[in-house]
Amino acid sequence: MEKPISPPPVSELSKDYQSLAEWLRSIPNYVPRVTNYSVSLDIASVAANSVSRQSFTVDGIDAADSIFVNSPSLDAGLEMLAGYRVTAANTVEIPFWNSTGGAINPGAATFKIWAFR
Repeated sequence: MEKPISPPPVSELSKDYQSLAEWLRSIPNYVPRVTNYSVSLDIASVAANSVSRQSFTVDGIDAADSIFVNSPSLDAGLEMLAGYRVTAANTVEIPFWNSTGGAINPGAATFKIWAFR
């Protein structure tokens, strides 16, 4: 992000409203765009006592986006790790950790993803 945005001085606004209009038009340059996604992701089987990084298609995600992922309740012993990331346009990678002695195949689940651009 760039430097903080400040409104134009009141003395300038009393002369004309051009400064205010310019300032208002510049606000999107300082505020990130946030997009919310609710997507069904089909998690593949995760082997016993291992981490599996899995890629999913999320239409609309941009390679330059930063993301936050909220997972639904997963099977006991399976956790989503915090190393999720956007690897390319429309592609998100999420790591899963299986802490049990057997493979876990949870199938599809609905995830909430917030993308910041």
